[in-house]
Amino acid sequence: LIQAVRDAQARDRVALLKSAGIAVDCLQSEGLALHNAIVFDLLSDGDTGDFAEAVAVVDVGMEATNVVISSPRCVWFRTFTQGGGSFTRELVKQLKLTHDQAEQLQHEPAKARRYSQLEAAMQPLLVQLAGEIERSLASYSRVYSDHPVRQIYGLEVLVIPTNVPQQ
Repeated sequence: LIQAVRDAQARDRVALLKSAGIAVDCLQSEGLALHNAIVFDLLSDGDTGDFAEAVAVVDVGMEATNVVISSPRCVWFRTFTQGGGSFTRELVKQLKLTHDQAEQLQHEPAKARRYSQLEAAMQPLLVQLAGEIERSLASYSRVYSDHPVRQIYGLEVLVIPTNVPQQ
């Protein structure tokens, strides 16, 4: 497996962690980190010898979405540049909200004054996201038809604001 990263991106991430007092021993891509979590946490039933089915994880981050498909014997992943921030920006633009208001509305859509406007603003992005996920699964299936996806998990990101004291 060969992976590449832009030097500036790696340096930025290491600097961020060091500024938080976290020592960095190595870097690992999000796709491989998710693969390791899948294999060692979800698939670790002790018998990985003839495991032919795969598990998919869809991780919608702030600026990108990762689709990682893993089995103990293979890994496939794809990243595309649509994430939660795309939805936030669209709500700010279409509904004339602040960034914080748009974020809150995504977490609590029932509090929308006009739910139909919220739905109309988000629907095209949801369709686009679903299409990208479907294309990812189809691409994987063309390459690894002998390792069908048996389950798909969605991940939620927990964002801790920097101005909140840690306990």
